[in-house]
Amino acid sequence: MSLIRPKSYQVLITPLVSKGVYGTVTDVSKDIVLDDFIKDKGISTIKREVDNGDFDFGVFVFDSINLTALNLDGKFSDPDDTRSLFKYSRDKAKITINFFNGITNTPDSSFRGLIDDRASKINFGKNEVKLKILSNDSIINRVKIPAGAITNATLVSSAIKTILQLTDIVAVLNYSASNINVQNDYIIDDGSFFDNKTVKKGLDKLLSVSNSILLVEKDTDNMIVRSRDFTTGDVFNFYGHGDVFGRENILDIKNYNTGLQRAFNTITIGAISKSNAGAIDTFGDNPKTLDFGFITNPITEAVIATDILDNWKIPKTELEILCKTSDVKDLKFFDLASVDYPYRIKPYGDNKLPVYGSSKYGTAVYPYVFGNLKIKDNKAFKVIGIKENPKTLLTMVKLRQTGKDISDGYYSQIGSFYGSAIYGLNVYQPDADRIDPNIKSHYGAAKFGTVHYGNI
Repeated sequence: MSLIRPKSYQVLITPLVSKGVYGTVTDVSKDIVLDDFIKDKGISTIKREVDNGDFDFGVFVFDSINLTALNLDGKFSDPDDTRSLFKYSRDKAKITINFFNGITNTPDSSFRGLIDDRASKINFGKNEVKLKILSNDSIINRVKIPAGAITNATLVSSAIKTILQLTDIVAVLNYSASNINVQNDYIIDDGSFFDNKTVKKGLDKLLSVSNSILLVEKDTDNMIVRSRDFTTGDVFNFYGHGDVFGRENILDIKNYNTGLQRAFNTITIGAISKSNAGAIDTFGDNPKTLDFGFITNPITEAVIATDILDNWKIPKTELEILCKTSDVKDLKFFDLASVDYPYRIKPYGDNKLPVYGSSKYGTAVYPYVFGNLKIKDNKAFKVIGIKENPKTLLTMVKLRQTGKDISDGYYSQIGSFYGSAIYGLNVYQPDADRIDPNIKSHYGAAKFGTVHYGNI
């Protein structure tokens, strides 16, 4: 039987041996006490987010982490020190940090990145070196698009593929043409717009105009270009206080808002403007002007403006949920989620909580109902941000409601309530002893053979 690794973190370094060529992985935590090697508070929060910022919609952001390490033996010094691990360059060396919760030998979370040597600082008095580690996808902010790489009449999707195959990028990240799938494809009128721009600036424009985003898979470093649409499949359930099965996994809810700050109902591109009169009348005018200098055809500009308007004209609820990292470590961007967060209730005086079907009219007393927030589990959310705190092993998950209109963004079969059951379709589960904690139902909503009697 193997021993369980204690609550700790592990740091792996892969140094460059020449330009664009990486050497072997070095486990710097081997044969040492890691907590003595990596200084307390030397690990900061890991943040990954799309559509970032209250008053904007983005395409991707880099996560980063700061690492402070003891450097008594010169291990983390620059290549001028013969004792250094970095024989060619400390800049862009690969770093993997695994975090263990002390319960299993599987990392609770991990971070893969590159040293940004522009931010490296050595404290000679304390024998410390401070390293800023950017996520692997940050390489796109360090590489420029060669002049002439993007030509006129090139499709947006083809331009993205050309950029992502640049040598310095594929040395760090994995490229496959099958993973590049934009939502909308347009013809580029002026390819010179991209000459000598950083890859990030170029991609920001290309992804925004195509209503797409770039993700780098955390565990594989595969580059994925895809739409903002939610990923079909299982729905992850967040439960607040009072869940009937004790499945509470919400520690806190923060920054709950209507999404009005990012509801843009007038979009202007060049000389073309598109508006939604109904949205303006209901929510007020919130204009957004975009600059796509590589698109000069007014017909194309009108199509792009109409598409962006369609996606952002209506406010959609956003919030952040604090959870244990172990509960949400498998969540990915654009996974579907539901949130069941009721008001809190408290019995009135010495009375018991009234229960439907057993309480008597005129005798039972309504409980106190309090709390400033109630979220019904029929509202459909998608994951747009994940912020991990490796020291506390807590994660903040940012959610945005799905859909484009007022009437969408809701589940049709989660949380049917009394009065909605149809005879012959919604009946009791015959086996009263069977309990399936993954299915929640309400009185009148149970489907034969799918939910258990005790949850009605």
